[in-house]
Amino acid sequence: LAKKGSKALFHSFHFMHVVFAATGTIITFCRFSKNYFRALIVGSISTIFFCILSDAVLPYVVGRILGVDMHFHMCFITEPQRVIPFLIMGLINGFVLSMHHSSKQGGYSLTSHASHIAISSLASTFYLISHGFTNWYVSIGNVFVLLIIAVVIPCTLADVVVPMTMARLGRKNT
Repeated sequence: LAKKGSKALFHSFHFMHVVFAATGTIITFCRFSKNYFRALIVGSISTIFFCILSDAVLPYVVGRILGVDMHFHMCFITEPQRVIPFLIMGLINGFVLSMHHSSKQGGYSLTSHASHIAISSLASTFYLISHGFTNWYVSIGNVFVLLIIAVVIPCTLADVVVPMTMARLGRKNT
């Protein structure tokens, strides 16, 4: 019963994570570039890559490191028809918010990034539980440290580093 409930919660938070990841990537990219086509490409690829990494690959590796016989599941591969609408929603949301004056001052970026990390943490935790790590409480310290690495690094790369770097590529120094 706990695994079934955790699976539903994982999917809910994973889909929300996709929305927030795409939103944050687009907002940051558009602060540094007005190349909307490139923003769309970066927002899509970055979101897909880092959400898979943060919500599935790294929690799976964490479970395996801690000796749990984990089941591996990747939504973008097994059920893209369920994930893609959330990606599109996040991209649209990012473009709409990036046109607002506050986004140019970083307010939306910071709020979006904080929400992104919180939602990703929940998605990763529920991934662990729903895919085999049902006795996680006895290893909570290790889980906490490893999940911080699995969530904060990919989410920061997705929200800040990749979009800023990609937005600045090809721009002439003035």
